[in-house]
Amino acid sequence: MSANRQRILPVEVCRRIIALMNDVKVEYDLLGHPPISESQATIACRKECGWTGAHCRPIMLKAKDRYHLVVTTCDCSINGRHFKKPFGTKNIRFARSEEIEEHSGCAIGSKGSLPPFLPGNRMVPHYFDLAILASENFMFFLAANTISVRIKSNDLYKLLTASGTKAFWFSRNTEERLDFFHHEELPRLRLSPPSCV
Repeated sequence: MSANRQRILPVEVCRRIIALMNDVKVEYDLLGHPPISESQATIACRKECGWTGAHCRPIMLKAKDRYHLVVTTCDCSINGRHFKKPFGTKNIRFARSEEIEEHSGCAIGSKGSLPPFLPGNRMVPHYFDLAILASENFMFFLAANTISVRIKSNDLYKLLTASGTKAFWFSRNTEERLDFFHHEELPRLRLSPPSCV
C-alpha cells in the first residue's frame, strides 16, 4: 500500500454505503447470513429468504497502473478484452486479492465481498452492465460476505449519481461486443435493458 494512501476498513465501507442509501432515501433490505463464497450458494441463500432479482458480480480489473470495477450479474460473464478501448490498453488482468483490498477497503478473504460501488472512491472508475436493470431488484454483499443488501435496480442510478463515483454503463450488442456510455447519459438513452448474450 502506498504511504500516502489512507487505509479504509471494511466496516467503514459498510458505513458509507448505508449512509449513502439513507441520504438518498433508497429503500433497502439487509440479510445477515453465514459467510458465502460461491455465487450459486449466494443465490440459494437469498432465494431461500424470498429474495429474487439480479445478483451482483463485481470484478476488479487492473489495466496498466489503473484499477477498474466492473459490475455485472452472476449469470453474465466478463471478458477483459472487451474493455480494451475504454481502459486504453490491451494489458488487462484480474486484480489480486491484496490489490482489491488496497483499492477498495474491503477484506477479500473469499470471493464476493466486494460491493458494486465504492462511495467516496474517485480513483477507481466503475462500469455497470445494463443487464442489471432488467431485474426489479439488485442484490449485493455489503463489503463482507456475511451481509446481503437488496435494492430496487433503478435506484442504482440515484446512488451512483449521489456518490460522485466516476461511472459508466455498458450494453452487449449483437456482435458480442460492448457499447459504453457515461452514467449521465442513462436517462436520455431510454434503452431496453438487455440480458446476457
